[in-house]
Amino acid sequence: MDDVLEALSQVHQPPFQLVSAVAELVFAISMSPGERSTDEDPPDWRKRDEGWTIDGLLGVYVADKREITIFAKGIKHAAAQLGTTPSGLEYVVRLHEWGHAIFHLGVDRVKSAELAKASLTNDASAEQVTGQRLTDTYGSVDPYVHEQIAQALAWLALEELRSKATIDKAKTACARLSDTFEMLMRRRPPQYRLDSLRHLERDQLRRRVCGVIRLIRDAGVRADRETWDTIMPW
Repeated sequence: MDDVLEALSQVHQPPFQLVSAVAELVFAISMSPGERSTDEDPPDWRKRDEGWTIDGLLGVYVADKREITIFAKGIKHAAAQLGTTPSGLEYVVRLHEWGHAIFHLGVDRVKSAELAKASLTNDASAEQVTGQRLTDTYGSVDPYVHEQIAQALAWLALEELRSKATIDKAKTACARLSDTFEMLMRRRPPQYRLDSLRHLERDQLRRRVCGVIRLIRDAGVRADRETWDTIMPW
């Protein structure tokens, strides 16, 4: 039983923690997104046997609401199509959506401490100014770049999870999650595919993603597909 519990603890880590770690950003307490699951029809339910996307059928992050929604009905349907388990697919999708969220609202630890201090003194302006600035930047990014960043962070989180698995059952579970990610990626449009980045080592990819996020926020690069496809695979 102890081995089973240890294996579970190595695999079932909160997605927001994994994504936060690989992005080198944290959610300030006052700016942490919400997450919910629903049995309602996803936006792309009518296209469920055609060209659906992750955000249209499986889960979506809505920046204006600061909320992640997981579509249980879409997860179950897509899992059957992909030949994987609903629970495994849901975990991968949650990583992807938390990737969007950390790109939107994640801050470094210095800024997080500043916001926490302001919150203790009931100074709401600091959170409002920071949140609006991050939201404006997030909204200016090309949809292709949004999905590439979310996918890259999800993949890095899975690799981090797998690298720390020491028990055979945990290693097997992590391998299955990675397989699910690959199956999902191969079935989706170009913005969800990481083919051009596969030659990069894990740490190299992580440094580039984190660097690009910083550059986008500092207006150091244009957040469009051409720029991403030029600087990321180099």
